[in-house]
Amino acid sequence: MSSGVTVITDKTAALREALGQLTSQEVLAGVPEAKTSRDDQMNNATLAYIHNFGSPAQNIPARPFLGPGIAKKQDEIAAELKAAGKDALDLKGNKIGQRLTRVGLLAQAGIRSMFGGGEMAPLKPETVARKGGKKTTPLIDTGQLRNSISFVVRDK
Repeated sequence: MSSGVTVITDKTAALREALGQLTSQEVLAGVPEAKTSRDDQMNNATLAYIHNFGSPAQNIPARPFLGPGIAKKQDEIAAELKAAGKDALDLKGNKIGQRLTRVGLLAQAGIRSMFGGGEMAPLKPETVARKGGKKTTPLIDTGQLRNSISFVVRDK
């Protein structure tokens, strides 16, 4: 026997909150600008820019690693963002931060994978000779630039 009573729960406020959480944050991956202890006042963010885009004035070829590194992980990143949207629609706002953190980790891993992967313009013979003839991999002398690649999830 049916009572004929229908219970309706209004969840629009929770949906609005979950969608707001998703759309009010952004994931940034790359090299944060920070103070440096170097004498020439170069920091890793400046070095990353110069190496990524090149510097004709300094005879440094472009060795793009930021965009191509993220592109390597594009499908996985898209899957996480899709899952974050589904979590918002399912009113699972508590999972959105975890999804965005995964997006940042994927982007960071993709960028770091570009170092030493053989996808960049090789070092010139003069550069190899100046470095003692041992280091032939572009952008890796100490590993500090690669290790400086990070990400942040922040409010827009």
